[in-house]
Amino acid sequence: MKDVLDFLHALDLTNLYRHIGVTLMCWLVMFVSVLIDMWDGVQTARVMKEKVDSKGLRRTFAKAGDYWRMMLFGLMFDTLGLLFTWYVLPYMTMIITVGVLIIEFRSVWEHNKRKRSHAAELPGVIANIVKCASEKDALELIKKIKEVQK
Repeated sequence: MKDVLDFLHALDLTNLYRHIGVTLMCWLVMFVSVLIDMWDGVQTARVMKEKVDSKGLRRTFAKAGDYWRMMLFGLMFDTLGLLFTWYVLPYMTMIITVGVLIIEFRSVWEHNKRKRSHAAELPGVIANIVKCASEKDALELIKKIKEVQK
């Protein structure tokens, strides 16, 4: 019993606490990045006048599930790293988190490009063309659209 107590006193738990803290922070950052992407995706769909349905939301949760599985592998790798004194941070978890952040940032960037493109104006333009009473009106409207694009 005395040997067990001596062993526990000899352990340096600060490294373990640091690993736990950094790992939890990485998991939180990953979760928040997925939520930001989902929020931005919904906003983009509204701007583009697209239907927001459960299919897109299911894709978000499937993507989060993929990320969590990767993070679990990182956690296992980092847990093994605790056996070495030089392994002072959960490096694999941090690398995977950076990868997730890059992917999610790129997704938000793509949403932003879609929102700002002229494609967002197309539904209104098409509606105006359909409302034209004659072919002459439609051709005149198309001519105006071409002038605006120049």
